[in-house]
Amino acid sequence: MKKYDYVLIGAGLYSGVIAYLAGQAGKSCLVLERRDHTGGNIYCEEIEGIHVHKYGAHIFHTSNKEVWQFVNSLAEFNRYTNSPIANYKGEIYNMPFNMNTFSKMWGIRTPEEAKTIIEEQRKAVPGEPKNLEEQAIKLVGKDIYEILVKGYTEKQWGRRATELPPEITPKKVPEDYVDEAERIMRSLMSGGKTVTTSKIRNLLSLVTDIYNEENIRTEEKLRPESVVKLNLMRVRVAYECGRDDTVKSFVAQTNLLEYLKGISTDRADLIRFAHYMEALVAFHRYFGGKEG
Repeated sequence: MKKYDYVLIGAGLYSGVIAYLAGQAGKSCLVLERRDHTGGNIYCEEIEGIHVHKYGAHIFHTSNKEVWQFVNSLAEFNRYTNSPIANYKGEIYNMPFNMNTFSKMWGIRTPEEAKTIIEEQRKAVPGEPKNLEEQAIKLVGKDIYEILVKGYTEKQWGRRATELPPEITPKKVPEDYVDEAERIMRSLMSGGKTVTTSKIRNLLSLVTDIYNEENIRTEEKLRPESVVKLNLMRVRVAYECGRDDTVKSFVAQTNLLEYLKGISTDRADLIRFAHYMEALVAFHRYFGGKEG
């Protein structure tokens, strides 16, 4: 029986790269694939001279120069800009959302006008969202939800958005996080005994190291090490909540655990979360919070 250095399951990108590099290094690989072709889900069929994605469109994306040079050493890659559109009752809208989208929707010209409309529409859900529809409206307003989100979401899930739980959409730190921090701290400070500034700073310190490392990078995604640290931070925050009721109340009202979970691997979300934490510390002191 022939012996191999490596046995790889599946003939997709991951196994393909390993098998190629292992072969370059003089190693032998056995690749097991149940389909009758290589390439996994990025496999293309040639139909009348046209390459057709058999399993749906798969667009290769990277901002890493070394990765880009590697894949182009194997085959020539064409630059591609993904420009999807949404068709709502015969009207065409740019996706993802941009000023062209908002101009077409509301007849406006500036980001400030768009922000004003969205903020006003978000008020339609004043409390905690009870379902996915309310969660979406609270995030982006009614018009964007109705025109650009609702139909696709209900088609994807096969159920009405009002029947889906709000947790499907992760909570993100809002763009107006400074106003959010001011509103929350004003409410907290008027309610009697509250968390001390030093305890909020302790929570902020948990994310500061991750922020300092990621803030000097330009990639869109967090490093794997940072994702691990964020998950550990969620555990630490939950532990601090169990030790101190004032911390637990603060974390609940500021949605810190939900916002942490919503970061996932997005670097921009991490940076906004860190700035939100800084704003909470500042407004806590502004409204008379004690150091403790």
